[in-house]
Amino acid sequence: MSDNLQSLIKLLIIEDDPKIIEHVSNELVKKGHGIIDTLQTVADTHNQVAVSDIIEDIIHRIHCRQLHTDLKHWATFRDDDLLEGLLLVASFQYPFLEVSIVKERLAELQRCATDDVLPTCATTKAISILSNNIYERFEYKVAPEQDCSHDVRLYYINDMLTRRKTSPTLMAAIYYLCATQLNIPTWFIDTPDALTLGFGQRVVKRKVEKTYQPKQNNGIKIDCYLNIDKGTIEAVKSFQNQLEESGIYDYLEALIPVDNKRVIQRLLEELAQIYKNSRNRVRYRELRHLATVLN
Repeated sequence: MSDNLQSLIKLLIIEDDPKIIEHVSNELVKKGHGIIDTLQTVADTHNQVAVSDIIEDIIHRIHCRQLHTDLKHWATFRDDDLLEGLLLVASFQYPFLEVSIVKERLAELQRCATDDVLPTCATTKAISILSNNIYERFEYKVAPEQDCSHDVRLYYINDMLTRRKTSPTLMAAIYYLCATQLNIPTWFIDTPDALTLGFGQRVVKRKVEKTYQPKQNNGIKIDCYLNIDKGTIEAVKSFQNQLEESGIYDYLEALIPVDNKRVIQRLLEELAQIYKNSRNRVRYRELRHLATVLN
């Protein structure tokens, strides 16, 4: 430990003045990831809870600075990798997340969810089998709206794969990762009420399905949509009618597909809202700031 770092930590421990503590904390945050192990050791061994809490907050702030950088890099160069984006979101709450374990669990879900789909299955048949495996066989489910408004665990992929309970946005993301393995053209549809999925024709052996071409989707062929709460298929017209009934006047605008960056941004925005509901303004501002990286 350098003399400067040792002096700052010592000052942090003995000082009572809030202004000095804030100044020292800011100086420690500037030192970045290289000091996290030292700070964590102090937090784990110190007998004053208040001091440990301050140090844990400093560690979190350092992680947030790094996450800001990582998200910006992902959005610029790697946004085609949705899983990486989901793992970055999870690192907000779980900075020491075992990524390999999460990837193994996801790979197992993908394998089990898709192993009954034959190469010759049409889109609707493939989706039906996929939904049955995810929602029924393995009992993954979307949490009630009330839970989604206060439980942050519903927005982290590692928690979702462990608890098999999640938010609509994260369920759509996981479903997408499975559906694309089956060669089903799949798009995220970002309606004001919830993120869901639209599906196009599946290229199958010796057969290409006929497809309906809705003009509002910039040439993208969407044959059906997913009811994200139930895992059931919604016809194009039925889905449009639901949007109209829910008060979304310009539903054609709502049906324009969005990219992975918008999916991750929406996940961050929803998380921020939960912290706002619980009056945790610090976490709310952190997440809103992270979300702006993806604009």
